[in-house]
Amino acid sequence: MHFVFLYPQLKNLTGAQRLILELAGAIAATPGDRHRVTLLTHTVSPACRAAIPAGVGLCEGGFNLNRTPNHYLNSLLEYFSTPFLLKQLSQLERESGEKISALCFFGPPSLPGLWWGKHLRRLKTPLFYFCYEPPRAAYTDISEVSRAWAGRVNGLVKPLFRLYRPVDRYLTRQASAVLVNGRYGQSLIRETYGLPSIVITHGAELPQPPDPITAANQIRARFGLAGKRIILTVNHLHPRKRVNLQLEALSLLLPKYPDVGLLVVGSGPEAQNLRDLAAQLGIGDSVVFAGFVSDEELAACYAVASVYLHSGRAESFGLSVLEASAAGLPIVAADEGGPRDIIVEGQTGFLVQANPAAFAAKLEWLLTHPTEAHEIGRKGAVRVVQHFTWQQGAQDFLSALSSLSPEK
Repeated sequence: MHFVFLYPQLKNLTGAQRLILELAGAIAATPGDRHRVTLLTHTVSPACRAAIPAGVGLCEGGFNLNRTPNHYLNSLLEYFSTPFLLKQLSQLERESGEKISALCFFGPPSLPGLWWGKHLRRLKTPLFYFCYEPPRAAYTDISEVSRAWAGRVNGLVKPLFRLYRPVDRYLTRQASAVLVNGRYGQSLIRETYGLPSIVITHGAELPQPPDPITAANQIRARFGLAGKRIILTVNHLHPRKRVNLQLEALSLLLPKYPDVGLLVVGSGPEAQNLRDLAAQLGIGDSVVFAGFVSDEELAACYAVASVYLHSGRAESFGLSVLEASAAGLPIVAADEGGPRDIIVEGQTGFLVQANPAAFAAKLEWLLTHPTEAHEIGRKGAVRVVQHFTWQQGAQDFLSALSSLSPEK
């Protein structure tokens, strides 16, 4: 079978885009079956291109979707450019010599393409919609997004986001089936759209350095972390990630534990604000903003850390939490959203209220009980191997296709 995964552009190795690549690779590598997966997108960054798994095809439309310095305006270009990718489908079928078995549209930016394919191109193939979460700009983050997008006139923009809700609900209901990556995602789809959804198991696979100890030492040397006990977080630096709470938690720990440091991996619009906050709190020397790192460096960051801290607001899943657990790190996470599906309270980590004092209390316990912390991390790694693999995700996807009735 030939599957096409459609997304406007593969720009950053975020959790959402990593999911697309890893799931595609797992389907293409399914033992005993011959499945082709083609990524259909306008542009691919060098980092994403290097991460495309062996056996996965690529078809690029070529549109430039980054014409302004404003992330949200560029998102509009992504949204309205998606239907144009469908022009490539006939070429893909000619080149492969086989009909496309299913199209999978990923995330809200791809929804116009789904509608276009169903109603204007009248595609008969199953059309999946992999919904990471309902668009935050229309439901939960209206104020934040309107300020970032429209500045002083954000009050004029807010009603437009609210008016988009029925459009989003209508477009989502055009899918043959909605796919999600966890039980929390299922609850969001049910509450927002009144639809059932199918869970596609998420995996956590990072390339391991040949010599983890050497790689960890290199990370320590590169970021000036020699002699530090390291708290790690990996995030797109956006206000909803609430990394500010992590900085405040660190400021509570440092008076008693001056050898503790926070390693912040990731980039985003909140980066400078967080640097300014670290300076205001007087903890700048104990915080490292590493920016974007390669997969190999990310694996080394997990290897060098003592504990992983997650503060995101109602994350739909939490890939970094899963990766950290797979790496054997004990987790401290906000008791919200997707991490509840990953963490077994008290066994593989701790779920706490999203405030600096609660974070600091559990971090202190783990840092001062290294034997127990190591056992918690070990149990987390075992749980990931048992319950979270891309191979199972590939089987879930194929099962979702086989469950559709012929008329869909």
